[in-house]
Amino acid sequence: MKRVLLGLALLFVISGCANEEGKKERPLEEISAFYEMSVEPRDVYIQTQDTLFQAYHDRYCWNEDLEVCHKIEPRHPKDSTIENGQYIYMGQVKLGESVKISYDSSNYNNKPKADRFELLYYQEDEIVPVEVENGTFVVPDIKGPQYYVYKATTDNDYKGIAYYPFILNAQED
Repeated sequence: MKRVLLGLALLFVISGCANEEGKKERPLEEISAFYEMSVEPRDVYIQTQDTLFQAYHDRYCWNEDLEVCHKIEPRHPKDSTIENGQYIYMGQVKLGESVKISYDSSNYNNKPKADRFELLYYQEDEIVPVEVENGTFVVPDIKGPQYYVYKATTDNDYKGIAYYPFILNAQED
């Protein structure tokens, strides 16, 4: 009986070690959440002079090590689509118009609350940070589609990053 138990214990240890060696690291594209898979980022709204629309969250990551989330890059807004395959909403704006970004900071839900925000503007092959003051930024004097990603970083009970792509179509008055 002792031999059988010893043999089973040895088999268990050997198979456990083999499984540890065979584990593969998940690609960053597969990481979405580690606390709760059902926890999604809070809502973000874009308000132009004529329209209010919701920017959807394209990619997000929750991880106790925030550096893991920093490795996940946002997709270019023109490459981002919502689940049904339609392109994200394109808000109409005038050159030089002020645009308001609103982050749902209410405490009515259990979604993680971000504490740092950054607006990124895709200018040709370069990503340029945009100055946002009191939740408002000014549309540059460049006609045509303008591609943005709003980045919300959470560094409190939850740790993570959410990206919200949106497109503004800028026209002259």
